[in-house]
Amino acid sequence: MKAGKVYNDFLGNAKYWLKELEYYGKNQFKQKVEGEVWTIGELYDFLMNGSYELHFEAIRNCLKKTNGEVKGKKTFIGSIVFSMGSYLPVRIKSAEYSPYQPQQLENPEKTKDMLYRFIKEMQKLSVDIDTAGGNDYAVKHPKFGYLTAIEWYKVIEMQFKYYLRNKKRMDNSIRSYTKEKSSEEFIDDLH
Repeated sequence: MKAGKVYNDFLGNAKYWLKELEYYGKNQFKQKVEGEVWTIGELYDFLMNGSYELHFEAIRNCLKKTNGEVKGKKTFIGSIVFSMGSYLPVRIKSAEYSPYQPQQLENPEKTKDMLYRFIKEMQKLSVDIDTAGGNDYAVKHPKFGYLTAIEWYKVIEMQFKYYLRNKKRMDNSIRSYTKEKSSEEFIDDLH
């Protein structure tokens, strides 16, 4: 598995997440949906800043060969996930395996800028992983066991794909397919 290929798979989903930001107003972005743990803004934060904190750090540790071991083993669930190439199609609670607690992002416009930067970081990281070559050093994932740099990188791509379901459920409750208007835009429309 090459990081460049994983990046291309990630990019398709990332572009979708990016485009979707055009459909949220500030209130929709912060609205809590019944039965969901996060708002849309918190979901975007989890995907990006959670990856910076957990996945990027683990990838860098793999590349530097620190805080892990050579040829560590995956857990049973980790083996299944990686043999499928995606998360299992069941609802999971991210808090069970991620210490990162997302924050409410301010608005869709700033989030779009953050996501552009995140995509650039992912591209750079794919080059670093493919350049380093060796996939023999692994760092422990809380749920999947020991993962190499490319596997940690793949987890990011899988998350962006997996959480589309959560986003869709939330979207069904909070938005129409037009962006909500601010009060100033609404007043301007009345004139």
